Amino acid sequence: MDIKYNLNCKYFIFDRPCKYHKQKDIICSNCTYCKKIDKRILIIKLDALGDVLRTLSILPSLKKKYPNSYITWITRKNALPLFKNLDLVDRVIDYEDPLSITLLHTTKFDIVINVDTNDSAIALASFAKTKEKIGFYLKKSGCIAFANDEARKWFLMGINDKYKKINKKTYQKIISDIIGLDYKNSYIPLELSKDEKAYSEIFKRQNKIKKNGLVVGLNLGAGRRWQNKTWSLKYFEQLTRNLLKRSAQIVLLGGIEEEDKINNLKKKFRRRIISCGYNNSLRNFFSILNVCDIIVTGDTMAAHASLALKKKVIVLLGPTSDSEFEIYNQGIKLFADINCLVCYKNTCDIKPNCMDLIKPKQIENAIYSLYNR
Repeated sequence: MDIKYNLNCKYFIFDRPCKYHKQKDIICSNCTYCKKIDKRILIIKLDALGDVLRTLSILPSLKKKYPNSYITWITRKNALPLFKNLDLVDRVIDYEDPLSITLLHTTKFDIVINVDTNDSAIALASFAKTKEKIGFYLKKSGCIAFANDEARKWFLMGINDKYKKINKKTYQKIISDIIGLDYKNSYIPLELSKDEKAYSEIFKRQNKIKKNGLVVGLNLGAGRRWQNKTWSLKYFEQLTRNLLKRSAQIVLLGGIEEEDKINNLKKKFRRRIISCGYNNSLRNFFSILNVCDIIVTGDTMAAHASLALKKKVIVLLGPTSDSEFEIYNQGIKLFADINCLVCYKNTCDIKPNCMDLIKPKQIENAIYSLYNR
């Protein structure tokens, strides 16, 4: 049997029928959905979960610049759920899967994009076969190489606190400039499935969340690396008490590392507040974020996810850069008036520190300012 097939179509899959064959019984020889690939692009972004999420913001502009491109993204296993329902990426590869090295060894890309300077990412970018490298890779001498001056500036921000402090660009703008993309109308693509939206509604019913009225999500965590980004539990308690007096509905947000904090607040306020639990899958966590009208959070993955879901966000910033944080006109950035901001330190001896100087009343006022917009 002799049939025609389009190997260079972005929908063609080597080991099974494409989606249009399955959905519409179309064969390659008379397919009107065929899209010929003119650019094969590899994106390397491994760490951390929140950074991978906000780096997705390059995709809309990248696809606009290269509409017939086939985009492959290599990341770590914990970030794979971010790509669910995301049509802007054609293939996602787990960095720890041996396929990632095999792919780089056998495939020639037109463009390889790596905007990280960690050893793993640079090694992958250096190993990849490509006509053009964007961002960072290694010279034959083993020294780091910059594809352009914008990459060099980002490198300097990573090694010199002075450059970090004086920077006024958001992370998304910095990365877009390195790649040469139009930053206008940038956004983080994150789409909930029909089932995930249904999970939001189930969560509302199970926890008797009223249809009318303000629902505030309080994110208690900040990840393992930057514990200084967390706001104090006593302040969360005070804010919760103030919001309950104004009839707001409170959802406590966090993961397994926040179990003690969540239990502590639940013990104090009992059924007056709602816990998201602390052992949710990443996608279920997104569905719970979707229940909230306003999320109060530090500079974390939850903050970027909330913005991607088009939620209003109040982000508390201290040791990390307020300039780098893109708020997308969806919220308010709060930070203390203290000279040592943007220190990127894991420990701090200053009392009160930058996060302690952000008071519950400030956040309460910010919440209702956003709510009444």
